[in-house]
Formats: sequence, structure tokens, C-alpha cells
Amino acid sequence: MALLQQKALANYEEQQGKNAAFEDFLRHFKSSTSETEDALDELNLDGDSDEYDFMDDTEAGADRAQTNRKSTRSKEKYMNMLQDVAEREKSQVLIDLGDLEQYEKSLDEEAALSLSLVLSVERNANHYIEIFSRAVDKVIPAPTTDTNFKDDVIDIIMTQRSKRNENVRQQMESTTDGPIPESIFPPELTRRYTLNFKPIAPSGSSSEKGSKALAVRQVRGEHLGHLITVRGITTRVSDVKPSVQVNAYSCDTCGHEIFQPITAKQFTPLVECQSDDCQKNGAKGQLYLSTRASKFLPFQEVKIQEMADQVPVGHIP
Repeated sequence: MALLQQKALANYEEQQGKNAAFEDFLRHFKSSTSETEDALDELNLDGDSDEYDFMDDTEAGADRAQTNRKSTRSKEKYMNMLQDVAEREKSQVLIDLGDLEQYEKSLDEEAALSLSLVLSVERNANHYIEIFSRAVDKVIPAPTTDTNFKDDVIDIIMTQRSKRNENVRQQMESTTDGPIPESIFPPELTRRYTLNFKPIAPSGSSSEKGSKALAVRQVRGEHLGHLITVRGITTRVSDVKPSVQVNAYSCDTCGHEIFQPITAKQFTPLVECQSDDCQKNGAKGQLYLSTRASKFLPFQEVKIQEMADQVPVGHIP
């Protein structure tokens, strides 16, 4: 008896091959609120202070660079956002699917039908977070200011990782024979931002089923992995806890760094080093976890309950 076959929700190879659409969206999308935001940035609402601070000499150059950058900001919404991320002023990239839908409508009908950008993101949001992050890595501009003693330790670490990856890539391009002693950091460890999707606001007057907010009772297994909007009452919220995304280990024998991507809540930490040096020498180097070099994401659980007007007669929420 033949096994049942389930069609994939998205053609990953075709979507990744058309990743240029996401890059073009990030580079050229213009929001109608950009001019209003620029006008508000030019207003000095905080006022000036005449008090002297010994940090003024250090902050003067950064303030002038920031003022010049804001005065020359373009109208591209996401390029301005990515510039703020590059300048270490923001740590979150929020992609509004309403903007993506507007961009998709600006394309010709054949291209929009073949891409189906918004539909693909809504059907498999977790997968397209990584695809969008790759597009962000390609189009993010270079920072206009260098890191200094005022920045966080993580900013210094991110800068060093990016420079090391760039040096390794240059060695790979110039060297054709022989192994490269250094390893490239995973992209999760060089990203200083967290990317999220903002769903399209549901419309109560719309007749389309997918454009309305769902009740808790209407959530089914078919929605697993989808980006949906649910109406309900929040009954419990957990504390914000760190959720590990990539574990970084250091070997006490060869000194290599080993990275372990974490894709589940439960995992087994690595114990023995798997680097080429340890395998050639027959040494079983012991790995030690480096929390500072690892990547963590904020994690929180929210429990919701049906609203009173959604509960059928004779049932409990």
C-alpha cells in the first residue's frame, strides 16, 4: 500500500531563488509616514541642557554624526530601520505584512502570483524569519560610527565576529588549496537584531475567512506553523526568560570553538570536541560552555481564554 503524500506548504528552493524580492522590498519600500517621522525627528522636544558633563567631548562626535545621518535620511522605511540597527540604536526589525502586501500589489500580476510573498509568510512564518534575516544581512548598511568604550560588550563581540568572518571569506577567495584554520561564525551569532512579523490587521467587515481574527475554539491543527490572529482574554503571562538559539563551546585541548544550533526545548549538550585537530591527534578534548559567546532569545508564554461572547450556549470557556 502506497503511503499518503502531503504537498509542501511552500516551494523552498523556488522561494530562496527569488530572495531578491525580499531584498528589493527592504531597499525600496517607502512608507507614507516616513515624512511625518522625519519631521518629528527634526523637532527638539527634549530641550538643551547647559550642565557640563565629562562625557560631552566623547559624545559630541557621535551626536554630530547622528544629526547628519538623520538630516540625510531617505524615505525608505526599512533601510532607515536597518541603519538604526547598524548604529546599535535598535535591536528589533519588525516586518509589517501590510507593507509587504502593498509592495506585492505594486508588482505586475504574473510576478505577484508566482511569488505569493504574504501568503507564503503567513503559512510558514518560522521558516521565513530565517529567509528574511538572510535578506537583511545582505542589505543592511555599514555603521557610520565605530564601537567604543560606551557600547555594550555584546556590541564589541558582534563587531569582532563580523570582522573575523570577513577575513575568513577573503582567505577563502584568495586561497584555492589547503584548509583554512579559522571557522566562520554562524549567522545567528553575527546578527545583532531580532526579526519578527507583524500580521495584517484583521477586518471585521471583510467576508474573507483568513482576514478575520479567530476565536480560541477555532484554532485547529491546520493552523500549526501559520501566522494567525486570535481574540481572547489573557489569563496568565510568564516571566521573560532566555531561550538558547546557538550554544558555543570552547575546547580545552585545541582551543577551537564549536557551535551547536538548538531547535528544540530539550537538547543534549556537547561533551567531546569534534574539530579536525582533535580527530587527527586522537585527543578527546573536553568542551566547556561559553554563555557569553552563545546566542539567546527572549522567550515568554502567554495563556489566553475565550471571550464571553465567543462561548457557545451551554459550554464553558
